[in-house]
Amino acid sequence: MTREITAHIKARNTGPRALNLSYEAFFRVVDGGHWVKVGSGRAHVRAGESVGPVEVGSTTRVCGPVKVEIRVHARADGGAWSNWSPASTRQCQT
Repeated sequence: MTREITAHIKARNTGPRALNLSYEAFFRVVDGGHWVKVGSGRAHVRAGESVGPVEVGSTTRVCGPVKVEIRVHARADGGAWSNWSPASTRQCQT
């Protein structure tokens, strides 16, 4: 049995000008795993508007008794990366 792990991003531009947004998603097994990039992308977000949910990336993993984490972050052109936003995952169904 396998499970598909997918990361999505939702973003809202509360500023007065449109912006170009870059985003990345990473995945890891909690116990001893290292972070692996599963995807990245860009979007144009007009002033006062939102985008998403947009799929950033996905990976297929074998089901098992391990806990996994997904995290995403974003930045506007010329800006700094945001803090990491964690995402939850569901375990395999039997």
